[in-house]
Amino acid sequence: MLFLKYLLNRYICTSLAISPTKLINDMTSSSESVRSYWLFALLSLVGCVLFLMFKPEWFWVMLPPMLTYFVKAMRWM
Repeated sequence: MLFLKYLLNRYICTSLAISPTKLINDMTSSSESVRSYWLFALLSLVGCVLFLMFKPEWFWVMLPPMLTYFVKAMRWM
């Protein structure tokens, strides 16, 4: 963590004129939201499997939330 603060302060923050603590706080807060996206993606996956088992004609209903939360958890969107 100390090395990350040094790199942020030395290379990134001097060119952007922002504080390294703000960048570190933003990074830690974003990792918390990613955890919730992973949780929703896994719950949607369980729902999709349950739909496939009991109502196979309706499994596609769970695909949009499952894929959306997976993409958000991977930070692709």
